[in-house]
Amino acid sequence: MRLPQQAGDALQAASDTARSVDRAVRETLAALRDVASDVERVRATVEPQHGRVAAIESGLPVLAGEVERIRSTIEPQYQRVEAIQQAVGRLEERMAELQQALRAVEGNVEEATERLPDPDAPGPLARARDTITGRS
Repeated sequence: MRLPQQAGDALQAASDTARSVDRAVRETLAALRDVASDVERVRATVEPQHGRVAAIESGLPVLAGEVERIRSTIEPQYQRVEAIQQAVGRLEERMAELQQALRAVEGNVEEATERLPDPDAPGPLARARDTITGRS
């Protein structure tokens, strides 16, 4: 009688295992449905991005051409700016030289002005007349 008992126990164990496997499969399927739903949502957001990326990639050569055109315009401008800056430096040096020369001229004019006779003093003819006539 042990054999039928063992067979019954084995059938019971197999039935329990089948139920456990069935439950695990059902839980996995439910999880897969959730994952599939998530994948669909991700796909719905990613797929439009492919078109955008393709549009961006197709525009890159045009953009690169524009950047090169801008660069070809800007680089000579940098050279011109550098030339202008050098000219300004030379002008500043020349202005300093001119200011120094102007100060020297101002000093000479001041010195010459100090040597001039007093404008209120009698001139040489008046002094001669005063000397001859005895007025002093």
